[in-house]
Amino acid sequence: MITEKNATYLYVANVTTGISDGDTIDVTTLPAGAVVVGKVSGGNLVAVESTALSANETYQIINKLSDGTVLRSPMFKGSDVISKSYLAYTAPQEQVSYLGYNGSSITGLGTITAGTNYIIGLWLNHTKGLYDLKGEVKHISASAISSTQWDLVTALLASFKKNFSPTREPNPTIRCERVGDGTYGTAATGVSVTQGSVLVSKTSHGLSVGDIIRLSESSAPGNTSALFKVIAKDTNSFTLDYPWEGATTSSAQFAKASPGPTKCGLKFTGIAQPFNPVTGYPTQVSFDVLTDSFGEYGVEYKAVAPTPGNGTYAQVAELEMYAQGNEQWARNSIYPTRDLRMEANSTYTYNIGTIVVKPSVVIGSTGTEIHSPFTLVIAAKTGLAAPALNTILG
Repeated sequence: MITEKNATYLYVANVTTGISDGDTIDVTTLPAGAVVVGKVSGGNLVAVESTALSANETYQIINKLSDGTVLRSPMFKGSDVISKSYLAYTAPQEQVSYLGYNGSSITGLGTITAGTNYIIGLWLNHTKGLYDLKGEVKHISASAISSTQWDLVTALLASFKKNFSPTREPNPTIRCERVGDGTYGTAATGVSVTQGSVLVSKTSHGLSVGDIIRLSESSAPGNTSALFKVIAKDTNSFTLDYPWEGATTSSAQFAKASPGPTKCGLKFTGIAQPFNPVTGYPTQVSFDVLTDSFGEYGVEYKAVAPTPGNGTYAQVAELEMYAQGNEQWARNSIYPTRDLRMEANSTYTYNIGTIVVKPSVVIGSTGTEIHSPFTLVIAAKTGLAAPALNTILG
């Protein structure tokens, strides 16, 4: 037991157990991918599916892996549990920031002077420690070809597309779009857009080359919707001046500007990063937008702060890799090597239950009491009927 000190163990439940509360656990019939909390009773383990842990009982967690292997936790007494918690899944949120929008209206970028250079810095906070303590800073810049804000944000967008192109960033980190004020007609619905494509499909759309539109993924377009210019069209489709970067959908909506925007700004959105649990660690994009080119109009408005959420695939998969190191790495370093478990499923989300146990051993000859705490974590796919973590850990 002393060797368990400070160890963390993870058990991933991807399917329901099919066992009723109080039934004897038979690991031969337990479904692969299931996790069950067992209670010692009459020499057997019986299922604890919907009953809170009791101080007077002894427990063990059983996890049947996808390959049929049975994984068992250290046994523990309910009286040795010093804390327990349940966290329901919450989705992560990617950062959304604006220049020229204050949370309620388009404020624009102020007076633009033709021939003047305008520069915006993007401080990539998530890269701190990767290159140096400060992190990477990337800039976008443009020389104003006119005094209109539309021309300037379009030129700044072109600079962004160059500096954040896939050739410079294999995994895109930030999305940039134009926003602006103006008067807009009734939104057209049932619009088909494809991520990464400039082609938009809509029967009898009624647009002309040169029109400026707000385009939204699913709801009626508003102040924060991306602006695009129509550069080509036929009866049932039209072409945007830049690719659509939202999700592929046939439920998009657009509204035509008439007249076009006079106050414009830029919207910056963080992009969820890919994750390999064996070779990497979860990264969430975080950045600051800084500029002194626009005076009082150049203040970043952070509409959404980046938050990691709870029970995401990346969090569970990372803990799964870490926890296997607690199971004595010698087993992985001898030949033939043992494959790492990868029970966490990238298409699932999880509710998380945590049990911290602090048993003790008394050395008889000296009376010395040694505590050996360890942590047991159950990640249960959202929607499973069992185990009912919120009840067991209530």
